[in-house]
Amino acid sequence: MSLLPVIMATKGLIIDIRMGKNGMKKEILYKNLEQYLGRQYKRRIPMLSGTILEPIQRFGPDINMKSLEALLKRRGESFSECLLRMIDKSGRTDADVYNAAHIDRRVFSKIRSSKDYQPKKETAMAFCIGLQLNMDDAKQLLGSAGYAFSNGSRQDLIVQFFIEHKIMI
Repeated sequence: MSLLPVIMATKGLIIDIRMGKNGMKKEILYKNLEQYLGRQYKRRIPMLSGTILEPIQRFGPDINMKSLEALLKRRGESFSECLLRMIDKSGRTDADVYNAAHIDRRVFSKIRSSKDYQPKKETAMAFCIGLQLNMDDAKQLLGSAGYAFSNGSRQDLIVQFFIEHKIMI
């Protein structure tokens, strides 16, 4: 167990600080963390509260907010949009696809109703197999969810094998 695991949350950064082996108290760890960040980044970054954009806004003129907004506007197709487009392209019904992927109807309903739905990697890979996608389309679908195949993952290699050999589960 690491001493300072950092967890990214949707509405901000949360730092989960657990007691170390030497029994340091949380207050001391917070103070040490702030000092460390101050030395590392030469600025005090308020990471322990607020939203993700709050620390960026506090940098002032160093950050061009218009360029950040322009970058966010270039965001590509969401997982939900990509999946629904690929289902339409396949000519199959939604039920055929989520049943072939062994995905619960309620999960599929969440995907359909929320443009910003973030699936687990296993769910995205199951749709790749259920839709019988080729490797390029599978990579595109995974990429739309923020994932990629890894040759270091046994599970990913098995899914790639299934896709390349058009094996249904």
